Amino acid sequence: YVRLIDDRSTVFTDLTLTGFVGGLASFDPARNVTLDIERNLTVQGGIVAANSTSGHLELAAANITTDGASVFIAKDLNVVATGGIQLNTLVDTITASSTTAGNIDINEATGLTVNSVVAKDGAIAIRAGGDMDVRDVHNIADSDNITVTSAGNLRVDYIEAGTSVGAQKTGGIVKVDAKLTVSEWQALVRDASGN
Repeated sequence: YVRLIDDRSTVFTDLTLTGFVGGLASFDPARNVTLDIERNLTVQGGIVAANSTSGHLELAAANITTDGASVFIAKDLNVVATGGIQLNTLVDTITASSTTAGNIDINEATGLTVNSVVAKDGAIAIRAGGDMDVRDVHNIADSDNITVTSAGNLRVDYIEAGTSVGAQKTGGIVKVDAKLTVSEWQALVRDASGN
């Protein structure tokens, strides 16, 4: 067990986590959780829990992998890895990026709002057990696939494979699938200041 009081950050070189990271008593969540791992974060049978109604969970590592029995819980999840990202989540919103080379694989138990999921050179797969709203999902290198699957409704603003090559794509398939409806999510309108 790792117990975190209020807003705490923990830095490790490599971390293999089995068990619980959260608040002070039983399986209570922490308010917010930040894990900054210099190399690899591996979660096996682990729960990392920030407050599910107001908490923020920040993960940074070279590679992040989890098994099927592990879950990250928070209201908002922000993930940065230089390599691959494989997560099981119970969150409202997610922002994730793989900055060098690696696939991103996200399994959300309920509904999900995807603020941004970007892979510099890797495939992206996002699955939600409920409705999903996608603001921005793209990979940069050519020839990597993107799959977005919702067990409910799916609203999409922007999904694109191989953004670095524009219309000169040689591969990379985008697949969207929903049990109910797939519809367009109106793009954000911003002013000159980005607001």
